[in-house]
Amino acid sequence: MAKAFLQRRENRRCKWPGCDQRARHVDHIIPHKGDPALRDDPSNWQGLCAHHHNSAKQRLERRTYKRT
Repeated sequence: MAKAFLQRRENRRCKWPGCDQRARHVDHIIPHKGDPALRDDPSNWQGLCAHHHNSAKQRLERRTYKRT
């Protein structure tokens, strides 16, 4: 499902401003934090390249997510 999302909706390009790399990861616009409704909602997805998904976006989420 995620692979098809990247191919159809995201035109296979990273949505990070100024980046034109190939999107290889489905990112959650609003961090799902375990909420299946947010996790599984395609309107909450965006395609990101590996660099932006694994570095920049993850740092942003870690600042707002508290582990229990």
